[in-house]
Amino acid sequence: MLKYIFLSFLLISTPLFAADSAKWEESHAQKPYVALVNEYDVTVNDDYSYEEVYHARVKVQQPEALQLGEWPVYYNKSSEQIIEIKAFTETPDGKKIQAKDILDEDVYQDAKAFSDMRVKLVKLPEVAIGSIIDVTIKSKTITKEIPLSFWHTVPLPVIPTKYARYVYSFPTDMPIKFKAYLKDINPKIEEKNGRTTYTIFLKDTDDQEEEEYMPPSETIDGVLTFSTIENWSDIAHWFRTTVDKATVDAASISVKTLELIKDKQNDKDKARAIFEFIQDNFKYVAVSPGDHGVTLHSTNEIFENKYGDAKDLTLIARQMLSIATIDAKICLFSGEFNGNPEHVLPNPNAFDHFMLKVTLDGQAYYIDPLAKGFDIGQLPASYDNAYIMVIDDQGFAFENLPVSSEDFNKVDSTSVINIEPDGSALFEVKVTLPYEASVQFKQQWVGASPQQQEAFFKQLQANFTQEGTLLEKQIFGANERYGHITFNLKYQAPKAYPIANDMILLKEADQSNLPEISDKPRIYPMFFTVNSVVNNVNEYHWPEEYDIESIPENYDLNTDFMQVAVTYTKRDKSVIVHSRYRTKRLLLEAKRYGEVKTFRDNLMAKNDLYVILKKKSNVSPEAKDWIKKQ
Repeated sequence: MLKYIFLSFLLISTPLFAADSAKWEESHAQKPYVALVNEYDVTVNDDYSYEEVYHARVKVQQPEALQLGEWPVYYNKSSEQIIEIKAFTETPDGKKIQAKDILDEDVYQDAKAFSDMRVKLVKLPEVAIGSIIDVTIKSKTITKEIPLSFWHTVPLPVIPTKYARYVYSFPTDMPIKFKAYLKDINPKIEEKNGRTTYTIFLKDTDDQEEEEYMPPSETIDGVLTFSTIENWSDIAHWFRTTVDKATVDAASISVKTLELIKDKQNDKDKARAIFEFIQDNFKYVAVSPGDHGVTLHSTNEIFENKYGDAKDLTLIARQMLSIATIDAKICLFSGEFNGNPEHVLPNPNAFDHFMLKVTLDGQAYYIDPLAKGFDIGQLPASYDNAYIMVIDDQGFAFENLPVSSEDFNKVDSTSVINIEPDGSALFEVKVTLPYEASVQFKQQWVGASPQQQEAFFKQLQANFTQEGTLLEKQIFGANERYGHITFNLKYQAPKAYPIANDMILLKEADQSNLPEISDKPRIYPMFFTVNSVVNNVNEYHWPEEYDIESIPENYDLNTDFMQVAVTYTKRDKSVIVHSRYRTKRLLLEAKRYGEVKTFRDNLMAKNDLYVILKKKSNVSPEAKDWIKKQ
């Protein structure tokens, strides 16, 4: 299926019908661009090849839309032909200027062996505010990855669209199915001359208003799909057959596997040795599963070349685990924000990644062979609740990946702060990063030059020391394959705390990351995606000539998605402030938006309180008592 510019620039939006065209035009006058026409015709032939005709008229309204002057048309050269491209710019005075400059390039310049994806870049002339871009593309798809089958996701409007029409035509005896998920759209179905035609009309659609903490788009936008594939077991059978065909016995693979596991005492150690070998010795080529358009490479070819995309490296890992007598099942993966495959009709493009379900010493683990730095049993937080299709020798099962714990996503920070009479302070700080952030830091740090590492510390000094000086710096764990990163920092900050008359004011930083809440009614549910905790312990020491005047009361604010607890402990010459910010994974109904605003307002009020240090008076206690009586 061709990929057009609308699918590249924005997320799919929900068609909302405006009262009339005049109001629609007025309401979208300030949008960067709008579609005046969006027409899509698909004609499927008896042999399952199909032709597509796409026509769009887009009005440029703001400067940021001038980028549409370069219009990409993506296609797969092994299975698709671009038959014709007609494109012109219509100027505000009605003049039509034809596009003549069309480039044709590989999409993945460094992965030509792994992808047949190409892009024709149409250069439209004299695109200006007020122009209309008119593009018509005719193409033919000869074959799909699964022979004698057809599937398609209807490319619903992604920007405000005045008129949209989608027409799908099939031989009447073709076993086509249509499914609308969370969409009250019923195509008009006509049978004539041995063909069945599905037509969908949309008029005066609006775009989706983006809000903070948006849930997965499919739960808002819905999705429309066509497919001739009977059920998901057909997908499993096709992929199982493809995997078996690509798995080729080779002495080099067996010898290396046995060498890796020779001294390992249990399955987990054997598997870890295999995954580390692949991660350290194979180059990963990032190619989207929907873009490869070729069959799996054979495992002996992958092993000899020492590079591959996600499916290739997952395949070689599975074979090496099998040689080590470890059961590993291929899993087709769809991230939570990519969508639940069971919400669409069966089709292989419902997935965007590959991984394994591995049984080690009697326990099952989900493992991504590409996830370097994550030990067995660990996955990036972005994999939380992802949908996977586990394929075994006989069938398949849909499962969800586990959700990461708050400890996995934990920030731990302790600081000892020695305050001077002028409000400057010496900080001694220890910070432990969350696991995924630690992995990302290691990947950047290990490959950084000494100059780049020094530049990092300079940036750290600029961000943390408030125009001060970073005196000492240590990083622990940067050269360890697994585990968290910990920073030990010591710095002097000349403007750490404000002074008001004879008082020094100490205020804790907000760690909630809650954005400012609008007074506008919430449209969509709020999705808090991660269980996490930020744990801070700050120990403040003040000068001899100061004493504590007041400290805020302890508080514990709690709601469904967040808990914030802060305690203040006064000692002889110090005060310890312990704050804990917990977030909880939760989908919150839009009608409860007011609770979020109330919680944030209460939290901001608590965060606005100060520990107040006051300079000691030289007046004797007797004199103070006399003054008080007076």
